Amino acid sequence: MHTTILQRVGVVGLLRVVWATTPILFRMFSMPYSLVVYGDLLAHAKSLDELLLLHGDLYNESVLFRLLRPHYSSVRHVLKEEYAVK
Repeated sequence: MHTTILQRVGVVGLLRVVWATTPILFRMFSMPYSLVVYGDLLAHAKSLDELLLLHGDLYNESVLFRLLRPHYSSVRHVLKEEYAVK
């Protein structure tokens, strides 16, 4: 049984989520940062509600995350539609 979102989607899923949800202008520049940060968020979240809380906390703490982050609403959509994460 999968316990975290990252275990459920895997590394390829992480890459897909980050690529699809990062604004186009920042994709190539922010990809390494986004993969590391969002990989950590997905590794600690067991549900979309937990992911929202973690995303919000990091948003409030980090200016760099505010600039380079994948957009949560897009992340939620990809995770719900393509990976059936609840």
